[in-house]
Amino acid sequence: MMKKKRRITKTYFDFACCQYAPLIHKLSFTIGIDATQAEELRVRAKEELLKCMICYDRRGSFMTFLYCRLVGIFKHIRDAEYRARRVKTISVDSIINIAQPDCDMDFNMMVQECLECLNDEERDVIMELFFSEKTIREISDDCGSVVSTIYRIKTDAINKMRQKCGA
Repeated sequence: MMKKKRRITKTYFDFACCQYAPLIHKLSFTIGIDATQAEELRVRAKEELLKCMICYDRRGSFMTFLYCRLVGIFKHIRDAEYRARRVKTISVDSIINIAQPDCDMDFNMMVQECLECLNDEERDVIMELFFSEKTIREISDDCGSVVSTIYRIKTDAINKMRQKCGA
């Protein structure tokens, strides 16, 4: 428990580490994918505990504050290495919906017709995502836009193409 106006000393920090060790242990092994990542999360948790002790503004429970911060950071660390693969998977799934309609027809012609209804910016994003196999992050780095803008352009373009195809 954080006391009001308590100075953060080495002794107090060590006491907090011992007090919150079960919480840190449980979270790191629950969220971590394997034992190695769980150990990395436990090491990172001490750093986050100190940050929480510094920035805690005494509103609500300190344990809830620490828990929420650790869960958010642990999930971010866990997902960081899979984020690029996940973005690429979403992109491939989206093009499958466009390129495989229920009826028999020339798929290449249909995709080309759908691409004609897009403006230049949307066409460039779709071409780089699906045909050059770049990730959204790579495209945003290339053109200097933020990831959310590229994602919005991609979503709008796919929606236009679906409307054009009648899907």
